[in-house]
Amino acid sequence: MKKVKKIVSVFLCLCLISSVFCSCSNNKNEEETKNDEVTQEQSFSLEITYDSSFSPNESVLRAYKTLCNAVINGKTEVQFASEMQEEVFQLYYSGFPLRVLVDSIDTKEDKTGYVIKYKNSVDEHKALVGEFTEKIGQILDLCGKGSVSDEIFAANAYKYAATHISPSSDEASTVYDAVMYGEGMSAAFAGLFEYLLQQNNMNAIHVIGSEKSSSFWSWSIAQIEGAYFHFDPYSEYLVTQGEGLKYFGETDDDRINDFMSESFRTPSNVSPPICDDDRYNAVRNCKSWTVENSTIIISE
Repeated sequence: MKKVKKIVSVFLCLCLISSVFCSCSNNKNEEETKNDEVTQEQSFSLEITYDSSFSPNESVLRAYKTLCNAVINGKTEVQFASEMQEEVFQLYYSGFPLRVLVDSIDTKEDKTGYVIKYKNSVDEHKALVGEFTEKIGQILDLCGKGSVSDEIFAANAYKYAATHISPSSDEASTVYDAVMYGEGMSAAFAGLFEYLLQQNNMNAIHVIGSEKSSSFWSWSIAQIEGAYFHFDPYSEYLVTQGEGLKYFGETDDDRINDFMSESFRTPSNVSPPICDDDRYNAVRNCKSWTVENSTIIISE
């Protein structure tokens, strides 16, 4: 009897030791996984994008990216040819959300470059850039970047913009405000949608127009599978609380029939692409929708 008890005791002891090692191993794996996640999170960086109505040449695009990267990294000086200044700043002010953290960009006295002054200290500025970058990375993951088609990504980005922003009394609200504070008006709703698509290497254009009552309004034009469509996440929020697709993938005629005037412009002042593909007409009256097996499933 004593021998049996001894064997059982040894067995229990071995089990205990084994469980300790398993626990340590699990903890180690969890720690490694956590470290991997941190590394991946830190390794995410913003793509330097711009409104797709522009067609900058390589020199202008290179200078624009140099300016944006200087702001991202909190540099106080940047150099690019003054002859490109107008084109570079057109891209910068229309397509770079972090510009709101900059107080001024002035030409150096010796004309050899530009001096960047920030609204906060350089350390505070870098922290704010980091917070914005992390948030954009999280949103892109939620929208399925790298794992879904452009169509599904656009639908997810559209719903995010239409459900995660509340109207603001500030007409000057920006994409930065929409991302960090969850507030804005039509320009911020549309701007966030466009920025997410551009981060996913999709063409997206900001549209500035008006209601037939002459009230200012902004929405987006984006390209999916070779065709261009209108998208209005702000109207979606107002009418369906962001749950529908009433203003998703509209044609030019749809847009005018909604309540918009026939004249609208892009940041580059070039004519917007024609939107005449009516493939999304069937989703106009859906009350809610989900994605299943890479397909949009609607409920009416």
